[in-house]
Amino acid sequence: MKKLSISLIILMLINILLVSCTDQNNAAAPPKDTPGTVNQTEEAISEYFPLEVGNRWSYEGYGNEFASYTQQVVYKKDNKYQTMSDNGGTTIVNVIKVESDKIINIFRLGEAYEDKNFLDEPSNLHIELLRLPIAVGNSWVSEENTYEIVKTDETLIVPYGKLDNCVVVKTSFRDGTIGYSYYKKGIGLVQSDFIISDTDVISSKLKEFVIK
Repeated sequence: MKKLSISLIILMLINILLVSCTDQNNAAAPPKDTPGTVNQTEEAISEYFPLEVGNRWSYEGYGNEFASYTQQVVYKKDNKYQTMSDNGGTTIVNVIKVESDKIINIFRLGEAYEDKNFLDEPSNLHIELLRLPIAVGNSWVSEENTYEIVKTDETLIVPYGKLDNCVVVKTSFRDGTIGYSYYKKGIGLVQSDFIISDTDVISSKLKEFVIK
C-alpha cells in the first residue's frame, strides 16, 4: 500500500507539471520551427498539446522508480480530451480543455483503473498549463501556483533524441518547490522536472511517441 501511495504521488506531481508504444523510427519526426514568439492562434497553442484520440507518449524516469510512465489520449468531446497516465504503480485520469488562448487541466482522478469516459464529469480543478502568448516573460497564477515561460528556444537531449526550440514553463508551487515543463511544437510535453533540492530532482524524459 505504501508503494502504491508513493507511485500515485509521483505521477500526480508529474501530471501537475503537465498531460506511445511503437518503434522510434516509425514515430513522427519533430517539426522544424523558429525560436521566438509563435502566431497567437488556437491552432498555435494546440500544437504544443496534440491531443487527438490515439496519441501516446512514453517517458523514461530519473530520480524515482515511478517517474517512468506512459500517457495516452483515450476520449474526446468538443474541445475536451481525456488522458490516461500509467507509471506501473497506479493510473491517473486527466481531462484537458483547449481554449482559444490556454490549455487547462479541469479534472483529475487518481487510481482510476476502469475504462470510463469522464469528459462530462464536473470540474474538480483548474490548472492552466500553458497560455498565450508563447513568449519569454509571460506568466500567470493558477491554483495558487505561479507559471512563467522562461525560454522558447531550449535544446534538450532526451531518450528520443535531440529536440530544439522547446518552450520551458517554470512552475513555482505555493509550498516553495519548483518544477519545469518542456514542450515541443508538434509533439507536446517532452520533459518534466520536479526540483526537490539542489541534488534531488525527479525527471521524466520523452522516450517514444505516436501522434495521429
